[in-house]
Amino acid sequence: MFDNGEIDGITLDFLRGSSTEGPRLGRLFLLPKLHKLSELVIQGIKKQTMAVNELPPCRSIISQCNSATERISKFIDYFLIPIVKRQTSYIRDSGDFINKIESLRPDRDCLLISFDCTSMYTNMEFNELIQSVGRAYSSAVKEDYPIKLPSCETILKIVSSHSVGKQLF
Repeated sequence: MFDNGEIDGITLDFLRGSSTEGPRLGRLFLLPKLHKLSELVIQGIKKQTMAVNELPPCRSIISQCNSATERISKFIDYFLIPIVKRQTSYIRDSGDFINKIESLRPDRDCLLISFDCTSMYTNMEFNELIQSVGRAYSSAVKEDYPIKLPSCETILKIVSSHSVGKQLF
């Protein structure tokens, strides 16, 4: 990106980082889903009459702090978050959602339905996501950014899995 003139030296330095150790690998840790333990096991633990002999179901988390991808993720976020916030479907938080639905005046026979999505991100079609990023990024307003916007092709290359492991800058 630097050699192609898409980023300046300051951005290059940011992406490379200042750590003398260099980037490290992400770290895996598990968050136990204690609410999924059976009631019998929970009561035994509370009474200290039963020990948990196996791990409860867990959600795996990979911390990318100080990893090779942390800074490139911040770089991509810098350009994509303003675009995301301009989408009509964008909801900032629960309060924003409540404000939006309170201002709606649906027909009397309209039903409000909510869904609990499970494994949403792992079930998304990756190529459709990449295409969506490309369509959204092409609407970026250059004046919204104090630094030069990389080309859409570069952003898509970074976001797509094809750039994993390749030298980007």
